[in-house]
Amino acid sequence: MQARVVRVVLLVLALAGAGARAKTKAPVAGTTFFPVGAQRGVTSVITLSTKIAPAHRQVTIDCPGVQFVAGPKDTVQVSIAPDAPLGPHLIHVFNDDEAAEPRWFSISTLPEILEKEPNNAFGAEQVIEKLPVCVNGKLDIRGDVDLFAVNLEAGQTLVAVVEAYSLGSLADAFLQLRDDQNSVLVTAHDGRNLDPVLTFQVPKKGRYSLELAGFAHPPTADVGFTGGPAVAYRLHLSAAPVTLRVFPAAVSRTSKTRLDLLGAGSASLDFDGSHLPVEPLVQTITPPNAIAPIQIAVTDTPVLREVEPNNELANAMPLAVPSCVAGRIDKAGDVDRFVFQAKKGGYYNMRVLAKGLGLPLDALLVVCDSTDKELAHNDDATEGDDPLLSWKAPADGLYQIKITDLFNRGGEAAEYVLMLGPGEETFATTITSKSVLTVEAGKTVELKATLKRVNGYGADLVAEMHGLPPGVTAEPVAAPAKPGDFTVVLKAAANAAASNGPVQLVLCTKGDKTPLISRTATLDLRGEIRRGTSLLDQADYVWLTVVPAAPAVPAVIAAAPGAAVASVPPAVPAKVQETKK
Repeated sequence: MQARVVRVVLLVLALAGAGARAKTKAPVAGTTFFPVGAQRGVTSVITLSTKIAPAHRQVTIDCPGVQFVAGPKDTVQVSIAPDAPLGPHLIHVFNDDEAAEPRWFSISTLPEILEKEPNNAFGAEQVIEKLPVCVNGKLDIRGDVDLFAVNLEAGQTLVAVVEAYSLGSLADAFLQLRDDQNSVLVTAHDGRNLDPVLTFQVPKKGRYSLELAGFAHPPTADVGFTGGPAVAYRLHLSAAPVTLRVFPAAVSRTSKTRLDLLGAGSASLDFDGSHLPVEPLVQTITPPNAIAPIQIAVTDTPVLREVEPNNELANAMPLAVPSCVAGRIDKAGDVDRFVFQAKKGGYYNMRVLAKGLGLPLDALLVVCDSTDKELAHNDDATEGDDPLLSWKAPADGLYQIKITDLFNRGGEAAEYVLMLGPGEETFATTITSKSVLTVEAGKTVELKATLKRVNGYGADLVAEMHGLPPGVTAEPVAAPAKPGDFTVVLKAAANAAASNGPVQLVLCTKGDKTPLISRTATLDLRGEIRRGTSLLDQADYVWLTVVPAAPAVPAVIAAAPGAAVASVPPAVPAKVQETKK
């Protein structure tokens, strides 16, 4: 698989005299931006808060079409091209000696405004004059509550979508909508993760009040509302039709797929997926009226729709191998059954995608024989929150796949995608080191990873580093013959120059008798505190900072406030040319 190219845009934020270099440090925590996103096609200003020293401080973002310009103090002017990719992206802040942990930054299409205090009491809300809009706010202090007033017409559907947890905010947010008498009409808590999504059909014309607050995340013994510098959010509001999800949540690369656009309002489109890459399995599309990209599974087979009734073996839906089918657990107790022919000794892969696509179904997958005897089951794979089975057929015959909700729930949004295919011997690698590595010239740093071999995959694998800057080397490492941990050592030469950028760990097969396969290792961005899924939970690189052994003449001339900074290639920062206005 071709490794994803990470494009970067450099920003010089300040100039300071060269002094003694700091010693190698761990990733710098506590870096934040506000706002934590911006509108596509617009120039706006954000404020940076970081412990990264200002000498030669720079910023990168992992997508094209974004340009930063230094402003007074810690302000940054951000210009986003009209065709810049929507959704969350990773930003890195660094200087010649250290780098911060990556932060999320969201690009959207709605007009943007800032939250205005005071707005924490009924009757003193911030009035939203025009919809749709994205409100950039912050729960500044402990106990803070932000209220917004909107005027709505009967028959409209108010949609409110929060980005907070998904952008790294330390908050478990919730929304409440009240009428003009301060009566609570609807409350929204968790959506696909800790961020709420609220929809409300307006019964009568009037003024409505939307309340946003949050509890601490990770949870603490204090049950009061949280607040602080790191509790920023983006509140997307619309009273026009909004596409919140699509059905089926899968598209084919080989034929058009009819998609129902679901949310506030309904429509459909024929989606041509021929332009989509083969990998990854889960990708994003942005259909009409979507506030943010929507995740879908990508397959090379036509996408089928579950046909009801299929609760019993007698009316189970037949599937070929391979197949992709989208279904829905309509109500509590609903069981969707599918049947397929298997050969004795053959391996079959069965994967259900629901939570991994942002859907609420907690799916349970069960394999049964023709007498309804259970042979295997799975509800959460080790790699995620959805079922995944690699199953070996004990005999020739007809077998069932049963899908239901683990907790016997269901509903309109309890949708899933089932992918059935022949068993595949494969492998995957997860980076277990921190997201930022730092190495001093003349020294080494270790990158640690874990290898998973599926269905007894036994080919010899070699781990290599890609994108290393000049002066840094890493000897290829033979991956373990069995699933387990391994380490790659990165060595910086004594004369290695200052460098910052993404590097990738790639595992590939070797030998004339083995098909050449390569896969890039992934890094979990959220770790053990992950609650649900979002559009950006993993990266396919780590950030490497190389600290030279002695002070050197700065390779980058700082741009004065208001000067444009040019885009450069990713792996090795190049000179940034100053352009005067």
